[in-house]
Amino acid sequence: MYIYKKILKYVLLFFMMFPVSVGAEDILIGNDKISTPLPNGYCHLNNSNQSDSRLIKYLEDANQNINQINLVFADCEQLRLWRKGESATLNDYGYVLAPLGLVNKKLNMSRKEYLSQMENIFRKQGIKFLNKSTSDIKKVIERHFPAVELNETKSLGIIHQDNNALYFGIIQNIQTEEGKQKTMLGLFAITLVSKKSVNFYLWKEYQGERTIYDLEDLLTSWIRKVHLNN
Repeated sequence: MYIYKKILKYVLLFFMMFPVSVGAEDILIGNDKISTPLPNGYCHLNNSNQSDSRLIKYLEDANQNINQINLVFADCEQLRLWRKGESATLNDYGYVLAPLGLVNKKLNMSRKEYLSQMENIFRKQGIKFLNKSTSDIKKVIERHFPAVELNETKSLGIIHQDNNALYFGIIQNIQTEEGKQKTMLGLFAITLVSKKSVNFYLWKEYQGERTIYDLEDLLTSWIRKVHLNN
């Protein structure tokens, strides 16, 4: 049970943080390759680009000794404008992570058993983990994005579950580097892919209840594609 609590703690800690195109890419988790197609309309971030590197380095700092960063990506058009300096923020982006302590382990259980374990832990302790991580997140943001302020954070808890994953939601109110107020919706999925623990995250600017349904549809369809590829 302890190992599952660690998984969920790391997932929730990172979920609070900031965050030629699409196609399946093999990511390496331990010695295992996992084919990971991106959601439609998204493109990879690249460390060789200065703007991309700034966000990637932030994520690496935020995840030091916690998670392995496998992919970071954003809406292709937003990313193009961001790289040209014509847009100050990315409103649609995501990433794929693996708990660092499990990258070299295959979990000897079915996906159904794994999701049941994670659901039980989150229902009992999820909010506590969430609250505990807030101060840590703010410190990382201050180091990399001093003008950004993380304000109110609200957990949506478990928003959906199917045979592929367990899905969680969160809403954050932030002040951008331009001093504008923005509400971000984040959804993430916990799952097993080829017996490896992998977590998938999507963020989008919140513009009403429809945003939740649209992002949930995008996330669930993405996870289906990942499992079909593996």
